[in-house]
Amino acid sequence: MTKVRNQYSAEFKLELIKLIEEQGQKVPDVAGQYNVGKSTLEKWLQRYRAEQSGKPLITGRAITPEQQEIQRLKKEVAQLKLERDILNKEG
Repeated sequence: MTKVRNQYSAEFKLELIKLIEEQGQKVPDVAGQYNVGKSTLEKWLQRYRAEQSGKPLITGRAITPEQQEIQRLKKEVAQLKLERDILNKEG
């Protein structure tokens, strides 16, 4: 027998995250109350917290154009710093 995978809307996920983050409810309590797996809810919470801290998790999902641009700019900055350091050592 195959298990049916539930699909949850972004609004639903955010609502449960708010219960934990803003109202101080416990993950197991919210998971049980809304019939969502505890580990599933913990993953949503982990992604939310990472995004709020400016470090979006990339786990095989499509990333936004803004996230792609940030990644590109970070690589460019690292390359420029490396080049600067090399030039400073030569001069």
